[in-house]
Amino acid sequence: MIKIAVITTSRSDYGILSPLLRKIDTSDLLNLELIVSGSHLSENLGYTLEEIKKDGFNNYHLVDIDIDMNNEKFKEADIIGVGLNKFSQLFKATEPNIVVVLGDRYELFSAVLSAFFLKITLAHIHGGEKTVGALDDSIRHAITKLSHIHFPATEIYKKRIIQLGENANNVFNVGSLSVENIKNSKFLDRNEIFKRLGLDSKRKLLLVTYHPTTLGKHNANQEIELLLHSLKQFKFANILFTGSNADTGGIEINKKIQEYTKKRNNWFFNISLGQKLFLNILKYCDVFIGNSSSGIIEAPSFKIPVVNIGNRQEGRVFAENIISVPLKKSLIVETIQNILNNGLELPKKFKNPYDGTITSDKIVEILSLSETATIKTKNFVDLGFKI
Repeated sequence: MIKIAVITTSRSDYGILSPLLRKIDTSDLLNLELIVSGSHLSENLGYTLEEIKKDGFNNYHLVDIDIDMNNEKFKEADIIGVGLNKFSQLFKATEPNIVVVLGDRYELFSAVLSAFFLKITLAHIHGGEKTVGALDDSIRHAITKLSHIHFPATEIYKKRIIQLGENANNVFNVGSLSVENIKNSKFLDRNEIFKRLGLDSKRKLLLVTYHPTTLGKHNANQEIELLLHSLKQFKFANILFTGSNADTGGIEINKKIQEYTKKRNNWFFNISLGQKLFLNILKYCDVFIGNSSSGIIEAPSFKIPVVNIGNRQEGRVFAENIISVPLKKSLIVETIQNILNNGLELPKKFKNPYDGTITSDKIVEILSLSETATIKTKNFVDLGFKI
């Protein structure tokens, strides 16, 4: 059997990966080695390992990369250093044939580097995307160049990976696992969801997820203060915040949100809803606000309006339900108010651009090919010119 190591470092990538994990786990040709790391093991970020256990994945390896270290200013570089040694030791002990990673997070980068230098085939999901306002952008492209197999979510992203010199025969546009997850989800009644979270079902719901803009001109505290001041205008609505990520400034954002929510009976904070509850609340919210990739990739499946703030997601493929605004109070308030008053008209043939056809089956099929695990060498493919 082909041994597949799949790495999850956060609540967000685990939710996306879950259909693929189940398909690998039940495959007759593949053997799943689940590796849990990053914010899953962080008390400050919700300790989401418990969600993995509840889903029945009890056979896994833990790699603690000290995500809660106190050196907030330069913690990404330090955490990558910690992870290099730990992932290398694990890969040498378990000897996977293929390591599968998703996305662009710095928590993953040490695992990718370790696998690369140990000459293990790397498969990368969600490459080829652009996010000009985040350090993740460069990390994503670096992972692409270290990987051997690529599973982008749109045709544009596929072309960009090929533009980076990757062999087109190893680049497969499979759509997004997130959209497959939504299609297969069973949704609860709106009143039941609101009751579970203590929300007033007679009020509109603003769902907010905001992460640090790691290449922005403001620091995390300045950004979240501006957003919170903007949202104070909406006293008639439920405002539900989910926790920020593990970037520098994420914990600071969470603390500031909690400080504000304690003073307002219509504001709520949940550090980690879990994938199932998050998708349910995303389905029933009136507006999704912030700078999360969920607003770009998952929200279009529900046809809900998204107010995308700042440039953290700039460069990704946007559906017509997404309205981008700069981090400016007057424009944020005006845009949200306009949506609540007038709604958002979408094209009749509106479709989520990240929608694929049974994405997990496609990925499993390609990973199951015996030649996939033997891809070791890479040759930079030039595009129609000689050097």
